[in-house]
Amino acid sequence: DITRYVRLATRFTDEIFALLIVSIFVMDAAWDPFSTVGIIHFLYPDHASHEKHEDDPDYSYLTTGFLSVILGFGTCSLIFFFRSFKTSSFFCHDSVRSSLHDFAVTLSVIF
Repeated sequence: DITRYVRLATRFTDEIFALLIVSIFVMDAAWDPFSTVGIIHFLYPDHASHEKHEDDPDYSYLTTGFLSVILGFGTCSLIFFFRSFKTSSFFCHDSVRSSLHDFAVTLSVIF
């Protein structure tokens, strides 16, 4: 029966496509070698975002860069924390756990 193989190939293709999309977004957020956007670029002393603070003696580009990295990892850890509520025993109703799971990204950005 060929439909069984088509169903397996379709699911496998969806997972490969999802992995490709996720890797593109993660690379773009963390470090894109072809542009000046990304968390890692804040650690470079001659990044464009540091130019307007050149005259401020209290400004440190390393502090800004490390704060960006900490906020990025903190947001990701909050996403995984909120998504783990779906399979946990917290909250009485499945609808509350499902809502926390569905809106994990939004909640982690707000908090």
